Amino acid sequence: MMSTYQQTMAKKYSAAKEAGNVYYVLTSLKGKDEKGKDEKGSGLVGVSLLTGQAVNQIIFNDKEPDYEVDDASGRLFNMNKGELAAYQIVDRVEQTANEEKDK
Repeated sequence: MMSTYQQTMAKKYSAAKEAGNVYYVLTSLKGKDEKGKDEKGSGLVGVSLLTGQAVNQIIFNDKEPDYEVDDASGRLFNMNKGELAAYQIVDRVEQTANEEKDK
């Protein structure tokens, strides 16, 4: 039988996914909404596998997200209570690397 700790870690691991050079981790977040108001809740942080730095975050107050990342469109899709939401994501590290190659 799994301990409570093991069950908690298994849930956290299953909520994390890799997409391109970014690894998304479910966590508690604080930030600003589009109008500049303080916002906090559960969401995803995109961490660059190249630098270890956070490159984006999405607060959507879903503690058990059912999401997929579409690298081609630069969007993250999340299904919450039968409602599909799309979020624009930007992999700044990958864009910087591509700009350097073009020079």
